[in-house]
Amino acid sequence: MLNFLTKAAFRVLRVESRHYCIANHLYKMTDSSSNTQETDSSQYSVLNVNDWSENWQAGKIGFHKDIEHPLLVKYADKLTGGKSAQKILIPLCGKSMDIKWIADQGHTVVGVEAVEQAVLEFFTEQNIEYSKETLTDIPGDVYKSSDGRISVYRCDVFDFNRSYKDKFDAVYDRAALVAINRDDRERYATLMKSLSAPGSRMVIVTVNYDPALHPGPPHYVEEELIPKLYGNRYNVEILERSDSLEERWREKGLTYFDEVVHFLSDKS
Repeated sequence: MLNFLTKAAFRVLRVESRHYCIANHLYKMTDSSSNTQETDSSQYSVLNVNDWSENWQAGKIGFHKDIEHPLLVKYADKLTGGKSAQKILIPLCGKSMDIKWIADQGHTVVGVEAVEQAVLEFFTEQNIEYSKETLTDIPGDVYKSSDGRISVYRCDVFDFNRSYKDKFDAVYDRAALVAINRDDRERYATLMKSLSAPGSRMVIVTVNYDPALHPGPPHYVEEELIPKLYGNRYNVEILERSDSLEERWREKGLTYFDEVVHFLSDKS
């Protein structure tokens, strides 16, 4: 009985701690003083392609998983709409196992990744035969699997639509919105919508933690931001909030770290 009460008390303290951290963050964000605004703005990291390349070279890729993401497997039918042979976009894909997993389900996958090392490691580690073509309309290359199911564009994601003219049935965003710089989020969302076909779907995974304790990436994303960015075209539903507090986040002082799964369905 005592053990049960102890566990219950811990859960209450964890929830109360989380609410305090969120409330404290919101207070800071709404404070009108210039000093506070500068502090809030500076707490978020800003990275460019060179920074990401250096992280890959140094092996600082804690965001990479050696298995397909369990949340993808769980909500795959939402992503595909239960349909076969869908064309699915994975922005900022890295060398994610999710690329191959989706392709193995019979779909066509197009990834976009700026770091060449990540692209090469994906095809090499997955033992996938590929060809490489230099893009003529934008700086970069496209790597294509021999069976035609996987293409990964090595380019700036914001240049991608200048080279790729087709539309996608679905977008799977596990590591893009949380990785791009905060000032680029609206531009990024506009790009994703422009690449999506009528009736398309999106599964977006964001993360929730106390941003005062970690500057990102992955960047903290307010849950209300998704309807703000995508609500003009998509119905937005939260499918799950998954407790993903690993030791590496505890070492950074975080007391909670949640992955939030958003499902977007086209209103048309």
